[in-house]
Amino acid sequence: MILAIHVPAKLEAILAGWVFDSHISSLAVLDWFFARLSLEASVGIILILAAGMLILRRDKSPVSLATIGLMLSLAAANLLAFYFDQFSTILPAAIEFIWLVLILRYRARYLSPSRID
Repeated sequence: MILAIHVPAKLEAILAGWVFDSHISSLAVLDWFFARLSLEASVGIILILAAGMLILRRDKSPVSLATIGLMLSLAAANLLAFYFDQFSTILPAAIEFIWLVLILRYRARYLSPSRID
């Protein structure tokens, strides 16, 4: 989508596909759809950053980033996803919730005050 912004023909084809799939019915809905894409991209960047930091053997920072990313996804991005996709997004939301619970459990169990960077 970001790459298609500079090529109007590609952007038009993408938007036409969404309109025909009934995702977008008016210009106001288009704004909400772009908000959804922005939120999902932001959450993705946050979670990729957290995963990279975990690979580099940091402890507190990536767990906090992952918690923030998953909470943002569950609280904001999934609301917009439910608006557009309705019940087809229940399984991904449940998986994100399970990941959040696992991260919180990891933080409570393995990150004692002496191990925090």
